[in-house]
Amino acid sequence: MKKRLVAVALGVMTLGMGAMAGCKPPINSNDREIDYTKSQLAVANYDGGVGSDWFREIISKFEAKYANTSFEDGKMGVQIIPDIGKADHISQISTDSYNVIFGESVDVNSMIAAGEVLEITDIVTETNEDGKTIESKLSDYQKGALAAYGGKYYALPHYEYYPGLTYDRQLFNDKSLYIDANGGYTNASGNLSVGPDGKADTLDDGLPATIEQFISLCRHMRDNEGVAPFIYGLASYTDVIPETLMLSLQSTDSFMLNFTFDSTKGGTLSGNDLVKMDVITGWNGETPIVESKTITPETGYLTTQNAAKYYGLSMLESIADDTDTFVSSEAKSSLDHLGAQRKYIMSYLKNSEPVAMLVEGSFWYNEAKTSKAHQDSVDQYGSRAKNRDFAWMPMPTAVSGTVTESNGRAFRLVDEANSYAVINANIKNDPVKVELAKLFLQYCYTDANLELFTTSTGCWKAVNYTISQEAYDSLDKFYQSIAD
Repeated sequence: MKKRLVAVALGVMTLGMGAMAGCKPPINSNDREIDYTKSQLAVANYDGGVGSDWFREIISKFEAKYANTSFEDGKMGVQIIPDIGKADHISQISTDSYNVIFGESVDVNSMIAAGEVLEITDIVTETNEDGKTIESKLSDYQKGALAAYGGKYYALPHYEYYPGLTYDRQLFNDKSLYIDANGGYTNASGNLSVGPDGKADTLDDGLPATIEQFISLCRHMRDNEGVAPFIYGLASYTDVIPETLMLSLQSTDSFMLNFTFDSTKGGTLSGNDLVKMDVITGWNGETPIVESKTITPETGYLTTQNAAKYYGLSMLESIADDTDTFVSSEAKSSLDHLGAQRKYIMSYLKNSEPVAMLVEGSFWYNEAKTSKAHQDSVDQYGSRAKNRDFAWMPMPTAVSGTVTESNGRAFRLVDEANSYAVINANIKNDPVKVELAKLFLQYCYTDANLELFTTSTGCWKAVNYTISQEAYDSLDKFYQSIAD
């Protein structure tokens, strides 16, 4: 079995109230002819990086499962009326006609406070058809956040994605861009350094373990191998670099102090066990003075001086100050994310200016399939373009020097999708709709359908589950690297 990595789910949520008005009829984006002999349920899916293939398949399975079940007099079975697209069903949910909504960048707290989403504690805590509860698939952080409003559940985590870098393993091998144990460069079969995690014979062997190594590698790529280190779509995507370094350069507990302001971890720690954060307290010329500090509500301001933030921004500054070295000449100001994905895929095939790394979210590979960038590369370059060996890049875990055996830090991911599934509270007085909505939402979180989601998208639902070896083998190499 392949077990997914547990990501730290982060959400900064504000409170607000939604307008109340009459509901509009559902927009049937798939032009399904309504079968009035069946009970209808309107479900909307935000068709972003994870697409909707998984959604269509679950709809088909759900309708088949309940084909011979009557939910109301004179009707047999259920018909899902889907909306697949990028319509905003969240901001005006109280007037929206869709009963179940899978969304991105969802302000759950605001909707709960406004009474806009239905309570779903029963389907979260009861045992479902695979003999488990959905609650058992939530992390302690998620349980605390999702049940913070009166100890009841109103939303479920939908998909997660991670900001970061993708690298081309074939290019790294062909151009000998891996770091060897003596600080030079070698191919994948060389005497590799232990990488950011400080452990030999793991997936990050030979990758830069410190910011200093990373910058040196980028300069080596350009100066000696004719390789552009980065490409990205839209300059705003570069915030990925300080975001991911901020997590990688400190422990998870230290990182969470940015949100909890609690070095005691809920009063469970004291004395030398207190969680501390490295903060910048002054300067010695241009060198920051770094001290470890405990964080409390009174000293929460120190999180703005988090040393990991500074070093992440410093790396971005190094790139911005020398874009000719670090950034592909193809990364023009008008290049959007889909264009960057296409140019990245094509760059090593064309071999005019191969690009080593793409700055993107982890969903990009699925998105590039939808946009036909992958297929176009195969059509143009044949077998060379098939089964590309792209992989997720672990970020440096130290600032300078090298990371030696047992002195690294395990690879972690940060989920910034803020994606949730909710049931619209405007159906609360319709018992048939409520029953169907809860059944459908619960069905999406069975083990089989969680696996279906991953095999269909390459991405992960933001809950804990495993996938079978067969499912893992069906994934592209890129998504296998994330699973690993």
